[in-house]
This record gives sequence, C-alpha cells and structure tokens, in this order.
Amino acid sequence: MFIKDLYLILIMKHINFLAALPRSGTTLLGGLVNHSHLGVSPHSLLIEMIYNVYKLKDDEKYKNFPNEDSFLNVCKNITYNYYEKSKYKYILDKGPWGTPYNLEMLKKLQENRKFVILYRNPLECLASFCKFFKNDMEEQAHFYMSEQGAIGKNLLSIRNIIDQQENFIIIYYEHFIKYPQLYVKKICEFLEIPNVTIQLNEFQFDNIQYNDSVLGAPLHKLRLDKIEKNKYDIETILPKGIIQKYKNVKII
Repeated sequence: MFIKDLYLILIMKHINFLAALPRSGTTLLGGLVNHSHLGVSPHSLLIEMIYNVYKLKDDEKYKNFPNEDSFLNVCKNITYNYYEKSKYKYILDKGPWGTPYNLEMLKKLQENRKFVILYRNPLECLASFCKFFKNDMEEQAHFYMSEQGAIGKNLLSIRNIIDQQENFIIIYYEHFIKYPQLYVKKICEFLEIPNVTIQLNEFQFDNIQYNDSVLGAPLHKLRLDKIEKNKYDIETILPKGIIQKYKNVKII
C-alpha cells in the first residue's frame, strides 16, 4: 500500500465501536442504516486479527528487540486495510472491544475512540438463544453467560467500558424498538456525523449477507413489515435454576 493511499483511508474512514449483547438489536440497527454513509458491521474479525498479531509481543524475538512503534503501526494498519474497500465512510465495528485485554490493546491503537452500547435484559437475550437451541439447555445457558460465552463476554466488555470511563452512549433495546429514528439520530449526534434517515432492509454490509445455515438457526432474519419487540416468555423457555442464577445480572 502506498503512503498516499493509507493517508486517504485514514482521513476518509471513521471507525468506532459497537459493544452490544447478542439479540439486542444490532442486526436491526444495521438493517436500518446500512443503506447510508454509516455502516454497522456484523461481528467482525478485526479483534481476532489484531489479537493474533498482538500476541506476538510475547515472542522472545520481540522481547529481545521491542520495536514498539513499528509493531503498533502494523496493528493499526490491519484496521484500515480491513475496511479499505468498504463503501461506508463511518463504521461501527461490532465486537467485545471492551474486555480488559481488548480495551488495553485498543487504547494503544486508537486515541479518539467511541463506543455505542446496545443493551437488553440478559435473560431475554438468553431466552432468545435457547428457544433455537433446546438440547442441553442448561449447559448451553451456562456457557452463554460465562466470560467465554456470547452473552457473558459482551457483558464483561460493556461493564469495563463503563468502569474505565470510556466515551460511550447506551441505547436500551426497549427504547430503540419504540423510537428507532430518534435513537439513530442520537447515535449520529454522538458520533458527530450526518444524520441517517432510517430505511428497513435485510441486514447486509458491503452487499454481503449473513449465512445463518452455518449456525443452524435464522438468528439474523429481520421482519420487514414492522418494527416491534420480540417477546420471550422467560419463565417458559428457561429452566428455573438458570433464571434464579442470572436474574440479577446487570451492567451497572
């Protein structure tokens, strides 16, 4: 990549971060705004890409000759190379960027970072998963809520963003569903970007759609005729022991 090309990417792409619980409206948000200059990513591979490079700092060759500036330059360029061909000028990269290790890594890579947090009652998120995956429900529920699971890891991420007093805005699922245009406007104002007029479509990012067949459930299918909350009877779907164990899990 030529230096001129990298400079153009840096001034043209504005990348911030979406910290969200799964099943909290991220697919809907993308379905509403991804026709515009603002792109909400699927769960991106950026964290894993940068993490795998970043772990090379543990290698004895780095410790023997710790060229920090060159090393961080490579990590920073991974982000911009990843989105170089994206049509979006403003991007919300979705992932657990706020976990302690990830956030410390990110602090070295991007100074003026912002986080949009989408939050929903964790038990509702869990019920939404478990209604699709009914085998070994208790075991799966405990995994989802663990710090290695989809819900637990993102809860840890969100808590740490708040505890570390990062620059963030919290959007609650119940409010977003009722007033999507209002909260899209709030997000745009927070990011200091032009507002987006919402337009509901199936989720796609740079003309690529989810292939949910690999997950065995239509987890990213949107209802296009109207926007309303998917209601889950938690007490019917989830075992009582699971409800009792996790009913007081909160971010604040």
